[in-house]
Amino acid sequence: MASKQLSRLSFHWRVTLLVSALVLLGIELVVHGIIAKRYYDLNVETLRLTAVAAVKKGAQYLPTDPNDAIREADAYAEGHGIAHGEIVFTELSSNNSVLTIRLVRKIPLRFVVLVWGGLP
Repeated sequence: MASKQLSRLSFHWRVTLLVSALVLLGIELVVHGIIAKRYYDLNVETLRLTAVAAVKKGAQYLPTDPNDAIREADAYAEGHGIAHGEIVFTELSSNNSVLTIRLVRKIPLRFVVLVWGGLP
């Protein structure tokens, strides 16, 4: 039935429907790209803020108790949504006065593809 109705449509209407579908698809891809970019940016910002807060929390134990500083920073990060596997390292400087933490989160490939040109 649908093919009969489609065959009845004039060539002009077929072209109009095809162009409209392509335009809507393009708009949808742009909107998804914007949403995916925002998702990526929020993930980066969440990791950055969590890392800063974790280091501040752990730094309270420096320089007297460096092991507790590392433990506290890791615990804070994990307690605020960071998976254990996302904590790459937590280190102290040679004089136990600077605490450094590195967090990494893998973004699903479908989001990376949508914002390919916009990623830093």
